[in-house]
Amino acid sequence: MRVFLLMLTVPVMLTGVLHAQTDPTPYEQAQARIAEHVPEQETSINLCCLGLTEIPPEVWELTHLETLWLDNNNLEALPPEIGQLRWLRQLRIGNNSLTTLPPEIGELKLLEILFAQENQIERLPASFGELRSLQRLDLSSNQLESLPSQFGGLYRLQTVWLTDNQLSLLPLSVGDMSHFIDFDATGNPLEVPPSDVAEDGIRAIEDYYAVPGAPRQLRAAPWITLVGVIAGAMGGLHLAGRRLRRHTPEAIDAG
Repeated sequence: MRVFLLMLTVPVMLTGVLHAQTDPTPYEQAQARIAEHVPEQETSINLCCLGLTEIPPEVWELTHLETLWLDNNNLEALPPEIGQLRWLRQLRIGNNSLTTLPPEIGELKLLEILFAQENQIERLPASFGELRSLQRLDLSSNQLESLPSQFGGLYRLQTVWLTDNQLSLLPLSVGDMSHFIDFDATGNPLEVPPSDVAEDGIRAIEDYYAVPGAPRQLRAAPWITLVGVIAGAMGGLHLAGRRLRRHTPEAIDAG
């Protein structure tokens, strides 16, 4: 009987050992995907949802890449080699543990879409302003306390999501970006405009901008696109769609 039980147990143990030996790690899974990609010379590669804590260096050799998915992993840093992917047009790094972006990200001159939501990003490098092709940007649910002044140089931006950060003030340069289709900064502790003004709706904000003594960050903008304003207890500002007319002191006097 004991011999029979032993004969049954040994194969089970061997199966478990073999399974442990053949089950690839997240890093090995990523390397396998990269190896499959190389012969095909495809312009996109998906390394999302693997549980990666680091990016295999083989990725940076794929200099022809146009789309790179790295979202839903456990990455704490994006290495400077990201700057080698000069043809990259779409980068998805959301749902990781990133605290910053490397200065080399400014080398991605053709980048059109950057989704970096659900991280711990506290600041953006000055080189961020070099992403002149950027059209869609998602930095929601991070820890951003400010935006670089170079942000205003991103003249092709159409959609910007900055919800649920720690922003208290939007930079003056934001008012120079006439091409916004959707700008959402709800869920931030914004101090301008004041929450009591925002609670009174679009007309109150329009009047607030018209006051000569209003903060320069507001008066300097010739317009601001507005569809709705969400502030007050939530503390935030959502700008989209409707163009707000500029009021000058002359116009006020004429009225």
